[in-house]
Amino acid sequence: MIRRADLRGTLEQLLPIPRSASTAGRLIVNLLCAALVVVGLLTASANWHLTDLKAYLAAADLLASGGNPFDVELWERGLPFHYHYSPWFAAIFVPMLGLPIEAVRAGWSVTLIFASAAALVPLVRSYGLSAFPVVALMVFLLANLVAEGNVQPLLLAALVWSLERRAGPVVIGVAASLKITPILLALVYVGRGQWARAILAGAVAAVFVAPTLLFELPETAVATGGTGLFTSAPLIWGLSVVAALGATIALARSRFGWLAASTATVLALPRLLIFDATNLVASVPAGRRPREDVPG
Repeated sequence: MIRRADLRGTLEQLLPIPRSASTAGRLIVNLLCAALVVVGLLTASANWHLTDLKAYLAAADLLASGGNPFDVELWERGLPFHYHYSPWFAAIFVPMLGLPIEAVRAGWSVTLIFASAAALVPLVRSYGLSAFPVVALMVFLLANLVAEGNVQPLLLAALVWSLERRAGPVVIGVAASLKITPILLALVYVGRGQWARAILAGAVAAVFVAPTLLFELPETAVATGGTGLFTSAPLIWGLSVVAALGATIALARSRFGWLAASTATVLALPRLLIFDATNLVASVPAGRRPREDVPG
């Protein structure tokens, strides 16, 4: 097996780079990453609309009055916002309907901020400063998700802190009932031969998705938005997903198992947005044996 240090030494002999140039390059990269964090935080603070939270509360209001939570259709800044999740999630917000809206906004914002930080802790612990470029990108994306009030940071934190623990299958199932593709994370259990954990993840997802069958789904609830390979190049999309699934099972027992699985959750999305890249945070779960090399 070729060691990383040996490979680096060979490359340095073939392509010698002055130490000063290497140091300057790292400084420039770190400065750019720091700027990305600042831009992300400023953008988020300037656009703290919590639009997704409004959709969650509207769905809860419909559910509480005996209506269909999927009938929610909000329009803000010229864009439509609908409720796409399982009804159980809307039910969580029903008790909040009687609270002052500003208290709900503040509480949800604080929850998502802490969840975002918690989701990145294992990455920082495993790789230290070498992970700064990746962390900076994730901070940029997560900050804007928090500003929209999206539940994604909370799901990521739950996944990161449970995948290698007993609660892993349950959390995967719950996350899949909201975002669907997280169920692909269970393929790591399949590749490891942990069939009980894989089956439990699927069973939990089925239980939490089941209430959806009680309601009529409007077209807006299943629309993909027309973005991504699913609509523009379905064959390439299908091949990419199949390759990612195969890689996940093949690499499940290696240190790259969760990385392959989290990549699959991104590629399998029929509608791909830049914020979906935050799914990759799950590639470094807490409790996993630390790797000796730095993230590629």
